[in-house]
Amino acid sequence: MVNDKRPPDSESQGHSDVQLSELVVHGLFGKYTHKIPLPTSSPGDDSFPSVLILYGPNGIGKTTVLKMLNGLIRLDFDIFRRIPFDTCHLEFTTGDRLFVRRAEGALVVSFGKHEVLLSLKGRGAFDPNKRQMVEVFRADFHQSIENISFEFFEAERAHRFKWESTEGGRLDERVTRELIEQGYLWPEGPSLAHKVRDFVREAQLNSQAFFGSGEPDVFSKMIEDLAQPEESPKSLVEIREAVERVHVQDRVSSRLGLRSDRWDYDRLTKIINRDQLDSHALTVLSTYVDFLTSRSQARELVAERLITFENVMSEFLLDKRVRVSGKRGFEIWSGDSLLNETQLSSGEFQLLYLMVAALTTRRTGTVLAIDEPEISMHISWQRKLVRNLIKCASRAAPQIVLATHSPEVATEFSGNMVELSPTLT
Repeated sequence: MVNDKRPPDSESQGHSDVQLSELVVHGLFGKYTHKIPLPTSSPGDDSFPSVLILYGPNGIGKTTVLKMLNGLIRLDFDIFRRIPFDTCHLEFTTGDRLFVRRAEGALVVSFGKHEVLLSLKGRGAFDPNKRQMVEVFRADFHQSIENISFEFFEAERAHRFKWESTEGGRLDERVTRELIEQGYLWPEGPSLAHKVRDFVREAQLNSQAFFGSGEPDVFSKMIEDLAQPEESPKSLVEIREAVERVHVQDRVSSRLGLRSDRWDYDRLTKIINRDQLDSHALTVLSTYVDFLTSRSQARELVAERLITFENVMSEFLLDKRVRVSGKRGFEIWSGDSLLNETQLSSGEFQLLYLMVAALTTRRTGTVLAIDEPEISMHISWQRKLVRNLIKCASRAAPQIVLATHSPEVATEFSGNMVELSPTLT
């Protein structure tokens, strides 16, 4: 499969109605069959992530299964060329299946009405004359899943990512390309802070892409109010309380680098602190306050997740604190010293790496596949890792799939575990 191009970008990422529902592999390593149900999340005002934790003995295929999942979504079949297997398919909640089987000298890949043969010895079509057919297959598949945002975190990737910036090493081309695509690697060097900075900017422009409940439609409400003139406007007390809430939220937003609306708090306060206002003034003020409130609520969703991220990092880190910064994305402080993220220990960096992924997740259609998230982490951190990944993705409904050797990771989520057992095909 031609895989040196990124899937087409979609402005609707984060609004996907399509989720992953099942991954099945037959004949893995020539002997194992794994049927893995992928629990779906429930988008909406009460959005909440779904979690699946894969576990099993060494060599059973936990990491390989995640690599296969990553390969299927990206239409990168290198892992299928290297690893013995008979068939593999990924099913979506639409009922569509992406199916791969090994044939003599080729991989047979099908989706919907399409079926193509790929070379086992290198990328691309088995028959050079069928390259156009492969391109059409690729375009149709990505159009079907374009709103899915998929991120794969390989074991040790965070450490290789850190090593790139501290030791002058070089990541292999594939890993470098994927890190750039996911926003973790920049021309001037790797930066998780840049990824947070971009999230702050994008979430303000389109909060509904990241949160289950977005900015209220204040203009529709205004029209409804005009259609019901007999309805009384807000009282002065209600207006004063609403203005004060917006003012407090603006201070929080400013600290986090969020842009607030331009309005004159002092001047408005003088007006609403009068003893009495006529009904016309109250109607105008009610509408204006509704507008300010709706805009503030959209920023509050972003602020809520950013503050949760800060609190989660504070819960883990002993002698350091992470603070969101509008200019930098975030800052890491140790006493009075400002640290670069690559100065963190391996465990601290792994934690930050994963929490940034959860923080920046989109509302629906996001999949986070994480291999061995517990690497370099103390047992006490492992026990609360999944819980805090969910916290950092507040008001979003990603699918989180983890493969782990540590039972501590699943301490609070034993009902979400799927064992890959050595059942022979």
